Amino acid sequence: VTANRYPPLPIEHHTLAIWRELAKAADEYHVFARSAVGAGGTSLHENIHLHLVPSVLERQAEVFLTGWAVSTLARAVRPEVIVAQCPVMGGWAAARAASAVGAALFVEMHGEHLFRQQGSGMRRSAVFTRLARPVLDQAVAIRVLSPQMLDSLRATYGHQTADKGVIVPTRVDVDLFRRSKNDYRLKGPLKLVCVGSYIPLKNHLALMRDVADIPHVLLTIVGQGPLRAAYEAEIRRLGL
Repeated sequence: VTANRYPPLPIEHHTLAIWRELAKAADEYHVFARSAVGAGGTSLHENIHLHLVPSVLERQAEVFLTGWAVSTLARAVRPEVIVAQCPVMGGWAAARAASAVGAALFVEMHGEHLFRQQGSGMRRSAVFTRLARPVLDQAVAIRVLSPQMLDSLRATYGHQTADKGVIVPTRVDVDLFRRSKNDYRLKGPLKLVCVGSYIPLKNHLALMRDVADIPHVLLTIVGQGPLRAAYEAEIRRLGL
């Protein structure tokens, strides 16, 4: 169960590769999501069933309005296990569906906004903590990405919740980085790439200012978030 939006299958996209990997161990792998084309419906590709709920809003919070449909779909599918990609955005719908069909609930925690002390709007830590707690209480297992996230889970939600935590790191094909180089001399500018949300925690503004004082460096920041306008303003101010 995810609050993300997708087109009907068999359109190829990067998440489909993840679904294929996860579906290897299942007779049927069902994905409940919002539709990127407005209208809902079910499509099939290999053993992957994609159930799309009608969607008109870009914001993931729409799942609070459409989540009731997940329980209806789950009653038709009768899954043994339901996975919620987030305990809040889609988590409530997943928990309700798991209760309706007697399925085990598995919750994944990917975002630092679940522990961050400061935030804006819906993603304020206190709001997310309250909304996530009943879903985490129902879960039989909670996936976190690192020992540090498990510590944050314990500090935020308590030992009883953290005892259900399972550390499953982000999967990376390390063979992609095994290529040997024959020449390690720098040619042209030193290229730095930083991937992350545009939020104060990442401290990208400080990185920009430091790079501004170093010649022959090309910095690329990949992401999105509430500080985008501030980043663009700082780039103009620094003449980068």
